[in-house]
Formats: sequence, C-alpha cells, structure tokens
Amino acid sequence: MPTIKDPKRFRFALQYGTRVPDISAHVLVPMVNGSLVDVSSSALIHHSTKIHFGGPGAQAVLPYTTQTFHAKHFGPESYSIYRVNDGVYRFLAANDAKNFRTSNDFYESDARAFLYQGNQLLETASIATASGNPTNVWDVFSLSCEKAVCSLDTTNQFVKSP
Repeated sequence: MPTIKDPKRFRFALQYGTRVPDISAHVLVPMVNGSLVDVSSSALIHHSTKIHFGGPGAQAVLPYTTQTFHAKHFGPESYSIYRVNDGVYRFLAANDAKNFRTSNDFYESDARAFLYQGNQLLETASIATASGNPTNVWDVFSLSCEKAVCSLDTTNQFVKSP
C-alpha cells in the first residue's frame, strides 16, 4: 500500500484469490439525513430509500470517500475516507459473480479485508472466519464516528442485505 501523509485518513482494502473472479468492496457512508451512500464500482442494492449508489465517490465534497484502486477481476480494491461524517460507516464485500459462483464459493474465496488509519493497520478480517451461514454479502467492519472521533467494530459476518 502506498504511504499516506494524512494520519487521520481511513483506508479500506480488500484482496481475494481466483475462486470468485469478481468481488466488490463497498463503503456505506453515513449522511446527515440518515441515508447511506454506497461508494463502490457497482451498486450493492438497487432502489432503496436508505442506501444510494454513489459510484467512485468524491474527495473534496460529500461523501468525502473515494475508490482509490479497483482491479476489474481478482482484486485488490481500496477506498479512502478523507473526512469522516458523524454516523456509522459500514465496510462490506459482495459476490458479484453470484450468477455462476455460489455463496459457498464466496466463503472459500480467501478474501481478506484491511482497515488502516493513516499508515497504521487497525484491523484485518478473513472471510474464512466470518460468522453465520455463507451468503453473497460479507459485513466486515463498522466505524462509528462522532465529531471526528471514531471507534471500530469488527463485525465479520455474513448478512442477507446491508
């Protein structure tokens, strides 16, 4: 990972092997009105009143989160949060190859997620240790922030929807 000059910036990274060729990382960014913006290369869910697809995001304006690297297949992907909003951020990964790869293939994908603040690794999670029955969505971390003070929770579980 490249070094980061800002020690407060959060960075989420996802890497995976070849068992599932297309896994997408998602950062759900809390907004003032209680909705979430999904920063990712593909929408996690469509037509939701709570979650809005934000594409690759934006650095200098809301959501202050961008996709910083995305390989088309076989990962890795990384995202940066340049300024935190009050609320709960969610970091997820989804099996985008679900039309021809099962949730068990996703579970066996060797996917790993990393959360950094600045250049310091805060937490690592492996899909192989995720709790619950395998689904096509892996809820990895949540980051609760208030007035730029954040606390991390490693959720590391399979969910049906965010």
